[in-house]
Amino acid sequence: MASSIAEHRVLTADEGLRLQSGPGRDLVFKVTGEDTGGAFDYFTVEVAPKGGPPAACAP
Repeated sequence: MASSIAEHRVLTADEGLRLQSGPGRDLVFKVTGEDTGGAFDYFTVEVAPKGGPPAACAP
């Protein structure tokens, strides 16, 4: 039976792989597929004030 030792690290709000996804919008990857053997990614999205898509208008 194979065993493995997982290494854990807690990231602060400012840590992680930061990629700009658009003007005023950053993706901050906390865990990538490289860290999980391709199982999943975990990231947050930081949007500048008044950024993001326009609000939907009701008819």
